[in-house]
Amino acid sequence: MAQVAGGGTPAMCDGVTQGGQPGMELSLFSRDTIAMSTAVALSHNMFDATLLLGICDKIVPGGLLIGSLSFGYLPTVLVPAGPPMPSGLPNKEKQRIRQLYAEGRIGKEELLEAESKSYHSPGTCTFYGTANSNQLLVEVMGGLHLPGAAFVNPGTPLRDALTRAATEQVIRLSKPNGGDLGGLGDMVDEKSIVNALVALLVTGGSTNHTIHWIAIARAAGIIIDWNDYAELSAAVPSLTRIYPNGQEDVNAFHEAGGTPFLIRELLAGGYLHNDVHTVMGQAWSSTPACRNSTMVSLPGSLQLSKVPCRRYSVVWPSLLRRMVGSGCWRAIWAGGA
Repeated sequence: MAQVAGGGTPAMCDGVTQGGQPGMELSLFSRDTIAMSTAVALSHNMFDATLLLGICDKIVPGGLLIGSLSFGYLPTVLVPAGPPMPSGLPNKEKQRIRQLYAEGRIGKEELLEAESKSYHSPGTCTFYGTANSNQLLVEVMGGLHLPGAAFVNPGTPLRDALTRAATEQVIRLSKPNGGDLGGLGDMVDEKSIVNALVALLVTGGSTNHTIHWIAIARAAGIIIDWNDYAELSAAVPSLTRIYPNGQEDVNAFHEAGGTPFLIRELLAGGYLHNDVHTVMGQAWSSTPACRNSTMVSLPGSLQLSKVPCRRYSVVWPSLLRRMVGSGCWRAIWAGGA
């Protein structure tokens, strides 16, 4: 009989709570509360594996990594949600309306109308802040969730198939089902931590992770500090311009190749460790898609799950010129244009 521990972990959205609290004074400290409550839930010692849900700023560092690493022997798969579908409200327009409100030139009604158009459906905020940095870093660490799962939109056939496939995979990884890849503690090692920091730096991710990833590494028994960030920053290129560093958001980044393309380019340039553990037990620079009513991983069309997809949906990188033209990828890559 399956034993399930659910709930009991406070999970807050910074974008909401900071409106009624003084800045980060509440949300920042919630990370450690999330970590402790996750560890309390797992402390019953009656589970064969962990399936971790959550994407927001403090949830992934706290509950999904720091808290769960206290039980690092358990096979673990993270299940991200992805960003909302594109809203159609350009980032420049969001900025313009917020500036007008700050200047007192429009009222709260106009502001709320724009905000509703900007964040109109489930998922992470579409800008490349801490939540979306979480999803990208976790994938580049070596695949703590399914390859290519970071930025698939919620409520789509592919996202539903990925969630089902994650559930199937964590069951396969469990010892009662013959799993032998180890637990979360085996996945999070020195090389995977370095991969995460490289990904953060080359994409211009959230500076909050100069705090969070130090704590995550410490939970795994690894010591890093800001000197490590500085040394890596001097050695790696800058590859993307994702809003607020550019005009295009994470949906555009994903459509232009996204995390799988980023991983392949970093591997080709020698910037990532390729010999890291993954939840799939294989290379992790692949892209999920629905093909012939079945979810597959491109390239190679490895079947990830027998879960049916209701419509054909491929998220696959086009030629490099499209990626440059999208505004997400920098025109000059390490090693060539």
